Amino acid sequence: MKRYPAVILFVLYGAAGFCQNTKGKYFEGIVDYEIKAESHMPGVSDNEVRERLGSKLRLHYKNGTYMREYIDGAGYTLNRTYYIRDKNVMYMHNLMDAPDTLYMLSGSDELFLNYAIRKGETERILGVDCPSMVITAKHISPYTADTTILSMIYYFSPDLPVDPAWSKDVYIWKNVIPEYKSIATKFIEDDPMLAKQTFTAVKVTWQPVPDEIFKLDPKLVQVKVPK
Repeated sequence: MKRYPAVILFVLYGAAGFCQNTKGKYFEGIVDYEIKAESHMPGVSDNEVRERLGSKLRLHYKNGTYMREYIDGAGYTLNRTYYIRDKNVMYMHNLMDAPDTLYMLSGSDELFLNYAIRKGETERILGVDCPSMVITAKHISPYTADTTILSMIYYFSPDLPVDPAWSKDVYIWKNVIPEYKSIATKFIEDDPMLAKQTFTAVKVTWQPVPDEIFKLDPKLVQVKVPK
């Protein structure tokens, strides 16, 4: 069960402690999320989805560039997703299904047939009131060729500001980030063909992120994701 790359793109951007180091103008650091999964696939349990797609997510963020690391219940990294802002390119490395391959696509690629954006409800996360944006997008399932509707909700924390100019060339996000100018500390991705996943931040750490975190393995074969 491979995760469709279009869904991965949208996902950029108390339960536990809120750790703080020296804060700058914009957020730089790490956000740790717990993942709840609800399977939509007959014969596939919620737990199987979590073990396959991840039960934890760790986001490393710096100046609009980020790396998202999906981790299973045993602590093993399942896959990593990189967005390199200077190149406006996203890279996906699935360590389990394609360990020798680095899939890539442009941040400006139009991934859906169409989409709509509207404001949602506000929720308190880690002691902060977070307004939300709801995105619905129509796309063709790579598994069945059927048209399906994805639903995505992102709750943005004003305590984790970012520069909206960093997303000016990114599909859909160029219309979302200028509204809230911050990192999402909770997001829900619902694909009716696969599963509903809820990512909720349990820890935020402001700290310097070394550039080495975003370094790509030159030995990996780079393959462009077809549109």
